[in-house]
Amino acid sequence: MIEITYYAVFLVSLAVWIIARVLIYKRDGFFSLSNELRHLLLLAYVMLIVRGVIFPLRSVDGRAVRIVLNFYQTVPPNINLVPFTFVSDFYQGWQVNVIGNIVAFIPVGILFPYCFKKIDRFWKILLVGFGFTLLIETTQLFLTDRCSDVDDLILNTFGAAIGAAVFYLVKMIRNKQKV
Repeated sequence: MIEITYYAVFLVSLAVWIIARVLIYKRDGFFSLSNELRHLLLLAYVMLIVRGVIFPLRSVDGRAVRIVLNFYQTVPPNINLVPFTFVSDFYQGWQVNVIGNIVAFIPVGILFPYCFKKIDRFWKILLVGFGFTLLIETTQLFLTDRCSDVDDLILNTFGAAIGAAVFYLVKMIRNKQKV
């Protein structure tokens, strides 16, 4: 059994990010503060998503919640493979869940093409949004108190598409103003 805290994940992620950025600086031979700030914003966004999705936003006995990975325990995962079941869900707040899944992933469609020049096509942004969500949903298969849901995959990818549309709209407006 392994217990992991969000703070441990955050510190390891920050250390990996710093090492990666130093290696990229050594490879490229130049430093751009604006580029580093963009990438730091992306890291902050990803860590916020990890905090909200993987680690519940509550405490137990005054302590931050830890995720427990117990590979010896056979617990069937909570999984929904039927698309659009939220339409028939009647639990209180399902609308907030639907809107939240879309809104939470709009930054994917904005930040990834803003930070990475090779993510220069709409379909690539959708692929990143889909892949990021698939990673989250796959991770949730191993957490007993979380649920993997195909609706999240659909809604999050839709949110990334909205973000991509916003990104390209702003880019188009900026290009027209330069002319």
